[in-house]
Amino acid sequence: MKYSKLHPKFSKARNKWEVDVSARFTGKRTRHFYDTQAAALAGCSEIVLKLEMGISPQPDSKVTRIDALVAAFLKDREHKVVASTLTSLVWGTNLLRERFGHLPADQLTADMVDAWIMSLRSPKGKDFTVRSKHNAFTTCRTFYNWNMVRRLVPVSPFINAPDKQEKGHRLAILTVDEARLLLAQDFPCWFRAFLVGGMFAGLRTCEMKRMSHHHVDWDYNEIAITKEICKKGMAMRPRQISLTEAFKRHMHRGDGAFLEGKTNHDFDPYWKRCAALLGLPEYPSNICRHTFASMLLSASQNSVTTAFQMGHTSPVLLYSTYANLVTRRDSTAFWQL
Repeated sequence: MKYSKLHPKFSKARNKWEVDVSARFTGKRTRHFYDTQAAALAGCSEIVLKLEMGISPQPDSKVTRIDALVAAFLKDREHKVVASTLTSLVWGTNLLRERFGHLPADQLTADMVDAWIMSLRSPKGKDFTVRSKHNAFTTCRTFYNWNMVRRLVPVSPFINAPDKQEKGHRLAILTVDEARLLLAQDFPCWFRAFLVGGMFAGLRTCEMKRMSHHHVDWDYNEIAITKEICKKGMAMRPRQISLTEAFKRHMHRGDGAFLEGKTNHDFDPYWKRCAALLGLPEYPSNICRHTFASMLLSASQNSVTTAFQMGHTSPVLLYSTYANLVTRRDSTAFWQL
């Protein structure tokens, strides 16, 4: 083994146990002292692990590269976070590694981060949404915080989080005429359920993919969003959604799964068709759910109830992101569709 010669020795001069790491391993000789042999053995194991994983400086570089730190970070988080959180961490840190993986970790500056976040684009060459940019920023900030706790980097360049939304900006919603136009189309039952569930119940796409028609209680006018259905991770909030009359008018009372096991590939032609009907280059993600939030808040004037129906912990997100200004006249017309 390359690092097999690393083992604790008792130092009579200091009356402590010592682990001497040669300059040929890290580019600079380092000595670590421990009060007990057990602590020295544990410390030696940790040093060897860092060397093997590439998160200690190598002779050709005094500072660890970002790509090596990312690999160590993901390996450490793999069995400590839920699958959805790990997926988010992989996504965000991979973006960072693709752009700055070759750099030593302490050479990344706040200015470089700001310019990078602003330039983020999807594989298709389209600009990231403000929310996606914010998610990438917070994921990479978590990565740098992990390094700071382990003293692998001195400071984090991810200091000031960008605003989730630009001033005065809100997520897109449907007008009453646009909603009427989409509902009038001859879509298959599963895609119509997708539209109706978002417009008139505020359901997330991930929730509808896990739902069956038996989760809708037509007699008691409610939908039970259980732990098996609701969004996973920190956002998991089981809830009871009250059925609106508009939902009952437009939802097909079928059997089996809401979306019949369809994948994103199955949605593509219908999303393109909806985008063409709306005169947009692409169909905005969750636009029906955002429309529901705005229309319900306008009609009920009750932010707490609206937030609960959406699966949020508080109304803050409604006012900062989801809810557009909708007149009472428009919301009344929407719920009468």
